[in-house]
Amino acid sequence: MEIIHIYDQRPGHYNQGNILLECLGNEFNCATSECSIDNLNKFKPNSNKLILIGVGHRVHKALLQQKRLLSSSHNITLIAVLRPTFNAKKFDLVVAPEHDYFDRKMPTNCLLFKGSLCKTSLLKPENNKLVVCIGGPIKNMPFEKGLLIDNLKYIIDTHRQFKISIFNSRRTPDDLWSEISCYKNIRLYDSEDTDFNFFNSNLVSASKKFITPDSISMIFESLSSYGETYLLQTSKCPKKHWFSFKSNKHQRINNGLLDEKRIGIVQKRDVFDRSGVISYIISPNPGFEPLAEVEKIAFKVKRLINE
Repeated sequence: MEIIHIYDQRPGHYNQGNILLECLGNEFNCATSECSIDNLNKFKPNSNKLILIGVGHRVHKALLQQKRLLSSSHNITLIAVLRPTFNAKKFDLVVAPEHDYFDRKMPTNCLLFKGSLCKTSLLKPENNKLVVCIGGPIKNMPFEKGLLIDNLKYIIDTHRQFKISIFNSRRTPDDLWSEISCYKNIRLYDSEDTDFNFFNSNLVSASKKFITPDSISMIFESLSSYGETYLLQTSKCPKKHWFSFKSNKHQRINNGLLDEKRIGIVQKRDVFDRSGVISYIISPNPGFEPLAEVEKIAFKVKRLINE
């Protein structure tokens, strides 16, 4: 048997497919490989029994094409990661986050996981290490620079004993990043100069992790390791948890994590107190173990395929 990950150029897709490939290879104790969707003309499997996995609309289409091409000579199992936008029943398995089927009927060939497929870490975090992950504006999620800067200043002022590293993303506005770069005694890492492994090693080793609510994948990367995870407020709202009126998957996911007290929040005060402190922190409940969603999914996939 060979398990092959067919991938596109989107980092969020690649990372989820890559970690699932690794875990499935361990479960089945078999060969694994990867192939870019742009190189499928050179695709040559090394086994007659194949499991093909892929993440995202473009790759899902390619998986179905490969099954049509190879089905006469190969025993193929197709696994679509994330909810397919078409022909979901044509895949042997659909592996999708719970929020993909919040308001849709789940197909019978579907396995669900929380949030995002991430590598699980059981390393003990460094007590004096703090990481901030800054995303950027997305649809239905306001991103107010002034509010974010105020909350960021509060974190820095109240954690002077910590080694603080701040990471941006491709969506982070340039004017916001240039303003943050004026702070002293902080390490800044630009996404254009930072690879994922370096970022991930910093994230999992931090005892406190502050993440803007637009970055769902980063939130679940953080929750897949030890240490405390906090949302960093980027918009004001009189409604619950400072989210806007219109519901979307980001709001549902974050509100659920806040209700569970799996994550904390940093938010600006509506009325300043006499101390002049502009923000405050609500901590998550202690005692949560790291999420291990990808290991759970790999185990379930093996059980279903071996039935």
